[in-house]
Amino acid sequence: MFESLKSISIKRSKSQEKVLLEKSRAWLETDERTPGIHASDVLSPRIGYWSRVKPLPLEDRLVTMFLVGKVLHAFVLSAAEGRATDLQRTDSGSHVSSDLGISFSPDHLVGDMPIEFKTTRAFKAPDTLEDLWTYVEQLVVYMVAMNSPKAKLWVLYLNLRDEDKRTSPEFRCYTLRLSPEDLAVARIEIVAAKDALETALVAKDHTALPLCVEWKCGATRCGWWNDCKPEGRWKP
Repeated sequence: MFESLKSISIKRSKSQEKVLLEKSRAWLETDERTPGIHASDVLSPRIGYWSRVKPLPLEDRLVTMFLVGKVLHAFVLSAAEGRATDLQRTDSGSHVSSDLGISFSPDHLVGDMPIEFKTTRAFKAPDTLEDLWTYVEQLVVYMVAMNSPKAKLWVLYLNLRDEDKRTSPEFRCYTLRLSPEDLAVARIEIVAAKDALETALVAKDHTALPLCVEWKCGATRCGWWNDCKPEGRWKP
């Protein structure tokens, strides 16, 4: 169809791409975080340190990734809750644990049970607990903060590949459980990580904090690479 059109042309507009990127960045950055230490900070203390000592704008690649994730959060969570979609409402809001000394924002709550929704571009569904570990760590913080032995994880795989090598979005849902004993152990670890970060901020010294996971660490992966100089990894 339309093969007879002789005058049609198309040209990429990098200037318009830049405008859209910057407007998206500005929209994402309107979200205000509550002051103090957040759940994400105790999971990646060095990022928590540098984001306060030397704040950086959101990286270009993260702008589009967060944009997609935020919009899908709004749609999926509103569908799960049976309400109209509100693009400004993408989690259950900010909560504070005075016991842990941190704030946290679970995506959804059923009573005191946290539910976290994630999107991923992975082609393959997870086979083991380790495949979901990054998500599990975050949920454990929420479980401790809510004193809940149970949590749920919802993951939307955007490009899950089937046996015919076709890709399509698919949900995978999981239930997490922790014993009271392990909740107590996790509580100690969270408080220790929070205290270590606060000490590092006062001392203006990040070197006592644990290294970030390797996929977050590197010259092309972290804007603070040359400031942090992660021991055993950094090369000038």
